[in-house]
Amino acid sequence: MVLAVSAIGNSVPPMFVFPRVLFKDHFIINGPPGCIGTSYPSGWIKSESFLTFIKHFHGHVRSSKGNPCLLVLDNHESHLSIEVLNFCKENGIVMLSFPPVACNRHGDRVGQCAGAKRATFDRISERAQSGRLSGNGFGR
Repeated sequence: MVLAVSAIGNSVPPMFVFPRVLFKDHFIINGPPGCIGTSYPSGWIKSESFLTFIKHFHGHVRSSKGNPCLLVLDNHESHLSIEVLNFCKENGIVMLSFPPVACNRHGDRVGQCAGAKRATFDRISERAQSGRLSGNGFGR
């Protein structure tokens, strides 16, 4: 599942990734309103599917170069395709990606990395809620 939630609590309908070769529309019939779906044999998202989600995301947040949107990511390889980066650049989606799972390679530092990510998210959230963060809060 791919989710996007703003600092003020608004959300974009999710994209479900099913562990199948072919996606069928009936997979999401009873899903949340506005959700979309895709499939990949492993059930993991790939860059092509992430581009589909980014376009879905953009359709809901309606960002532009004049009204940019900050999208905080976990630096998964699917986020880093040229197509995704170009689409985001052209449509005012600023992607901020945390370092990859290198944190997990250091055992006891996992909590430190999670804490640092949480502190950064809390600062962004606080700025958005107080009106000091300009841009799109996923509102309509």
